[in-house]
Amino acid sequence: MTKDEISIFINDRAAIYPGDAEFMYDTISKLPDVGNLLEIGTGYGHSAVFFSQLKPGWTIYTVDGYGEYGTVPQFFKHKEFSAQGFIDTKSYLNSRGLLNIVQIVGNSNTLEWNYPVDVVFLDGDHTLHGLTDDFEHYSPFAKVIFIHDYDFKGMEGNEVMEFLDTIKDDWKIEGFCHTAKVTRKDKNG
Repeated sequence: MTKDEISIFINDRAAIYPGDAEFMYDTISKLPDVGNLLEIGTGYGHSAVFFSQLKPGWTIYTVDGYGEYGTVPQFFKHKEFSAQGFIDTKSYLNSRGLLNIVQIVGNSNTLEWNYPVDVVFLDGDHTLHGLTDDFEHYSPFAKVIFIHDYDFKGMEGNEVMEFLDTIKDDWKIEGFCHTAKVTRKDKNG
């Protein structure tokens, strides 16, 4: 995928906004052709497709519990697992014919994960508690972490900015549009 082809992922249902895609592209496109990405919060699957097409040689793991989608009930209105949400997303992913996406159903906070990843994309629970749990759970395995909706003002339950304040001493934070890029600070200089 070239940077000019990004616009096909920007539509009225996509969670990747103009600016977000380019921001992530600039980092991810420079990484090796073989690798992997872990996405927390599959939602409808748009970002998984974006990552899959950006890095076709990577394995894209995407995790979602298919319950209420964060605190924004207009997306998934279920307080518990919804088979229909999973089926709809799987159908969308399958319709793209992409073979490098692994859909995982589960709670990101309790999923056992012990594998290094090139990139983690956090777009699940946006509360301070949820972000802290996900970050502590997956950051030891990641080279780069993107946190979505960091500057999404007015989104009920969105505490991404508050979370970023808790890690700023140890992590370099760059933000653009609605996505923050987080990398470890070099303690030696």
